[in-house]
Amino acid sequence: MKVLLSYSAPFPALSWYLHLLQQHTAAVAIDILDRYRKMSYRNRYYVTGAQGRQMLSIPLEQGRNQRIPLKDVRTDNAVKWQLQHWRTLETNYRSTPFFEYTAPVFEPLYLKRYTFLHDFNFESMETVQSLLKLPVTFKESIATEIEQAGNDIIDIRDSFSHRQPVGNIIPPEYHQVFSSRCGFQEDLSILDYIFNEGLRLQV
Repeated sequence: MKVLLSYSAPFPALSWYLHLLQQHTAAVAIDILDRYRKMSYRNRYYVTGAQGRQMLSIPLEQGRNQRIPLKDVRTDNAVKWQLQHWRTLETNYRSTPFFEYTAPVFEPLYLKRYTFLHDFNFESMETVQSLLKLPVTFKESIATEIEQAGNDIIDIRDSFSHRQPVGNIIPPEYHQVFSSRCGFQEDLSILDYIFNEGLRLQV
């Protein structure tokens, strides 16, 4: 079986999903023992607003320098990051064509309290999958078990970075509400695509 091996991330970038579709994988395995690394998508995602590209970061207990399995990394809920993130999404996207339709699906993620970063990440990925209905299964896994099962593995844990699109894919331009003001913003969170373009994702 062909499996895409990744770490969990909150609302992954559009290129992550396009890479998934291009590879024609049967499953996505999220490695729960993958170690947290700072300056990665593991606790951040990017959207756009009136001033252009904007990073939404999930604060962590013990800061960004910890090297422990992602499943053990705790969110810092002393900071009201969920409220801040949701208000940003409302401000930036309430005038987009599909925000009113999809916001009720995403808003519960910002109302539920999460102790661990991975739980929010994985639930965000599952929620997106419930809307896009991509022809793959998502599951939490351990990398060694996936390897020992003899699967055909595409490992993107090291290449999944905000510094370059996943698989070096350059996503095509699409309508963005603020593009006339700040230009097209490339490879943002899948949320940007869904709010602007809806649920038909094509390679």
